[in-house]
Amino acid sequence: MQKKAILFLTFFITNICAHWPSIYNPDRALYMENAHNKPQSNACVFCTQLAENTDKKHFIIKRYDHAYVFLNRFPYQYGHMLIMPLRHVSNLEDLNMEEYQQLMNIVRQAISCLKKTYNVDGVNVGINLGSAAGASKPDHLHIQVLPRWYGDTGWLHTIGQTGVITHSMSDVYEKLKHAFNH
Repeated sequence: MQKKAILFLTFFITNICAHWPSIYNPDRALYMENAHNKPQSNACVFCTQLAENTDKKHFIIKRYDHAYVFLNRFPYQYGHMLIMPLRHVSNLEDLNMEEYQQLMNIVRQAISCLKKTYNVDGVNVGINLGSAAGASKPDHLHIQVLPRWYGDTGWLHTIGQTGVITHSMSDVYEKLKHAFNH
């Protein structure tokens, strides 16, 4: 059985995948470059970006008293936002009630903005607490808000394990920033 699977995959890759067109996605280069150039310091990347006060550069959509919302720099789908407390905490239970309530209110607002701006069919909202749960940055709590549409995953996601982002980060940033402020 395993030999048949290997033969099928070999045939598939050499005869079918070889004829697929290339996908142009220059934003992915930043991810690939950063994957090998990890910062030497132990500083939190999110806290560093907040301190820089360069919101457009870091796609920070809006700051609040206890939290902020920004675009995921390496999104699964355009409009993929992260919402996190300003205070550097890693656990949901470490938030005080004001921080918790504000985070949840921003999640609601993010969903509303996605519905208004991009007419989404659904939204995934998730919190990965700890590395074992899948958090790539487990030291600073964040909530992921991911827009979904019918048909947004297809053969490329399934077979190639590759996503295609169809909108530029700058355009999405401007549209969601406008939606959050109106």
